[in-house]
Amino acid sequence: PGGVSGLLLVFGGASAAAVVLVGKVGDRRPTAALVLSAVAVAVSLVALVVRGATPAVDLALAAAWGLASGAVGPLVQTAIMRTAGERLRAAAGTAIPVAFNLGIAVGAAGGSGVVDRLGLDTLPVFAGLVALGATVALLARAGLTARVGRPTAGGRSGRGGRPLRAVEQVPE
Repeated sequence: PGGVSGLLLVFGGASAAAVVLVGKVGDRRPTAALVLSAVAVAVSLVALVVRGATPAVDLALAAAWGLASGAVGPLVQTAIMRTAGERLRAAAGTAIPVAFNLGIAVGAAGGSGVVDRLGLDTLPVFAGLVALGATVALLARAGLTARVGRPTAGGRSGRGGRPLRAVEQVPE
């Protein structure tokens, strides 16, 4: 297959490979894997500015973007479910698709506004900057969790000596 269908096939294959890869290594260092995947999404989005240079470049871009974005979903879902704990697991499970669909809607609206006002060529940079901003927020959250959310040897959080609540625990 060629053209758009070929690019979609490469993107989908790379996304599927990412799910398999995350399933094998994501449990060892889930926060690091999520941050790495988020950075890879940002980089692959910005790299789309060179789309159309050659068919080989387009295939490589589709593969990189698919690999990066395919890993994010399972990693985010796993982090949400682990953070929710047993007590909030059902609520978290129902909130995940709502949050993903809201993200798609907001992204589509924002993207169409960018294309309408600034043109299609600016969209990859804008999308990459949004992904980079999300990565920075993720890093800030991971750093905050590492500082105040990890139990100490005494089983306390170190924040006033009180036990951790389930929503404060982030796996890693």
